[in-house]
This record gives sequence, structure tokens and C-alpha cells, in this order.
Amino acid sequence: MDKPNYYSVIPADIRYDKELKPNEKLLYGEISALSNKYGYCNAGNSYFAELYGVHKNTISDWIKHLRSKGYIETELIYEDKEIIERRIYIETKKVSGKVGIPIHEKIDTLSVETRRPYQ
Repeated sequence: MDKPNYYSVIPADIRYDKELKPNEKLLYGEISALSNKYGYCNAGNSYFAELYGVHKNTISDWIKHLRSKGYIETELIYEDKEIIERRIYIETKKVSGKVGIPIHEKIDTLSVETRRPYQ
């Protein structure tokens, strides 16, 4: 299985949310990493299940929980009344309780003060 070489971001709101299981937090980080390419993650439950060594239903439950907490949004893409793709978006409005800047705009930008990439 190919593993992307992107970094993940897990904001404090998610890291310290006592209602989330540790692996749900880790899944959020993976979704954030995979979202760096297109602005959304289109990996399926099978991909995540193999990655974490759990059943696809477990992944489904984790995604449902993250969605119910408002940390992610999902969109189903249809073609001829058939689902061809699921997109998972990081919900920047929920994280930190305010409208956020998309992750890629925060970390793909040079700091004005230092003119070096954020570390």
C-alpha cells in the first residue's frame, strides 16, 4: 500500500476532545494529510482499515463520530445514480470554534517575519 508523504495536522480542539477515541484523532490526522493534495480526502474505508489494522465498519464508525462532532464533512459524488467517490473535508469552521483558514494556506505560506516556512 502506498503511503503518502504528507504531514498531518491535529488541532488542539481535536487532540484534547475527551469524547474522541485516540484512533479517531489519528484518523483525523490522516484525513488532514491526505487532504493536502486536492483539498479533500477521497480514501475509502478499505484504505484506512488496512492502514490501521481494523475492520471497515470500525472506520465507518470513526468517520461518523468525527462528522457528528463537526470536525469533518463528507460528500458523496454520484454518476448515473451510483456513488463513485466519497470526499472528506476538514471542517475548518468547527475547529477552534471560529471560521478558520484552510490548512494548506496556513502551512504552505512563508512567515512574514522570518521568510522561512513554518516549522
